[in-house]
Amino acid sequence: KKVVAASSNTMANVTNLLHINVDKLFEQCGVADIDLVHKRLQSEVELKREELRTMVGERYRDLLKAADTIGDMRNTAGSIIENVDTIQAACRKLNDHQLIGFRTDHQQRKLRKTTNDTFHAVIVQIKLLTSLPEMIWSAIDGEDFFVATQLFIFSRHI
Repeated sequence: KKVVAASSNTMANVTNLLHINVDKLFEQCGVADIDLVHKRLQSEVELKREELRTMVGERYRDLLKAADTIGDMRNTAGSIIENVDTIQAACRKLNDHQLIGFRTDHQQRKLRKTTNDTFHAVIVQIKLLTSLPEMIWSAIDGEDFFVATQLFIFSRHI
């Protein structure tokens, strides 16, 4: 009777399949009961596999949908760029024919950009030359002579 009671008790605990004590199962249950537990475990494993497939399938569908959306965004951005280029070309053409009330000079813009680039380069050099002595002295005070030497050599190249 103990074996039958243990067997039915074990079968009641089958709902929590993760905590089955295999040694006790084989000691207290018969082959038919063990076979039932095995089938229940197999069905639970198959159920979990199916849940995993469904979940992965949904994630995969979401991933594919996101990839399609990104592709659509890429195509839209490409067409926007093409349209802007077309508008710029049309404006240049109208400007060349003096059909617009203003005139933009491409050479003048290039010259202004070059002048601005030179101006900004000089400003950066001045900023570096005014900051480097303090940086060198800070490195010397911190006894980091290698960095101080590198900064000094760098300042001589400016």
